[in-house]
Amino acid sequence: MRAVALIDGEHYVEVVHDALAALPYDVVGAILVGGTEKLRGGEDYGVPLVQNFDGAEVVLDLSDEPVLGPAERMRWASRALAAGLSYVGADFHFDPP
Repeated sequence: MRAVALIDGEHYVEVVHDALAALPYDVVGAILVGGTEKLRGGEDYGVPLVQNFDGAEVVLDLSDEPVLGPAERMRWASRALAAGLSYVGADFHFDPP
């Protein structure tokens, strides 16, 4: 299943890279949702950074607070569900109606 992952700059790039590679999905891209003040540029996550959900069948939320608080996380979930995509996180799974 093709996925786009929501990631943030709060985690070490190498850790995110390895996590994306270990997922049981074909991760076609990642959206950097915040925490960019810690990044230096040229980070390699192993997948392209994208701006939207094109080509995805599911959206994986790998971000964490404080980058995404509850309100912003629900905005991303709403966008995914409105696009007809499932929204999956560590302890939740929302499917579109």
